[in-house]
Amino acid sequence: MTKTSPTESVTLRVPGDVLSDIEIIAKATDRSRSYVHRAGASDLSDE
Repeated sequence: MTKTSPTESVTLRVPGDVLSDIEIIAKATDRSRSYVHRAGASDLSDE
């Protein structure tokens, strides 16, 4: 497995409903909003 370095912070403006979904997932998985967003973004980068 290749080790990747951390990415720089990026601020995104998302619709309120998307943010609500991210917050729900974060709370249910005991993770931060940033963690949930990064996990989702990395999944999309392979497509």
